[in-house]
Amino acid sequence: MAGEPSGTIPSECRSGAGYIQLFHEYRSNAGIKRFDLAIRFGGRLLGLCYGLPSASRLILRIHAGGRAPLENPLRGSFFRVVLFAASAYASLLGSKEIWLMLPVNERVAEYYSRFGFSAERNRGGTVTHMIMRVDE
Repeated sequence: MAGEPSGTIPSECRSGAGYIQLFHEYRSNAGIKRFDLAIRFGGRLLGLCYGLPSASRLILRIHAGGRAPLENPLRGSFFRVVLFAASAYASLLGSKEIWLMLPVNERVAEYYSRFGFSAERNRGGTVTHMIMRVDE
C-alpha cells in the first residue's frame, strides 16, 4: 500500500444513501469466490464493501463500498480498512492487481490515486476504473 494520503474523503465516497442499492447489487452477484466486507461496532453497521475476483483470479475487482454517513468512528479510515482487507485477500488468491470499478468522478479518482491507484480512461477521457498492483 502507498503512504498515508492527505486530505478528506470527497462526499461522493462518504454517502450512505446507496446501502439499499448496494445490497441488491450484492445479492445479484452470488458466487463462491467473493470479497465481502461488513464492518460492525457496538451493534451498528459502519461500512460495507464487495468485490469479485476475475475467473483467473489475477484481478480482484472492488465493485461497491460505502460507510454509514453519521457519527461513524471509521470517518477518514474506512477506505484504509477496505484496502488492507482487499490487499490481504488479493494476496491469498494470487491476484496481481486490485481494480476499483466505476469511480464516481474525477475528485473521487484523485482521492483513490493517493493510495497508489492509477486511473484507466476510455477514449472520451472518462475514468472507467482504477488499478493498483498488489505487492508480492
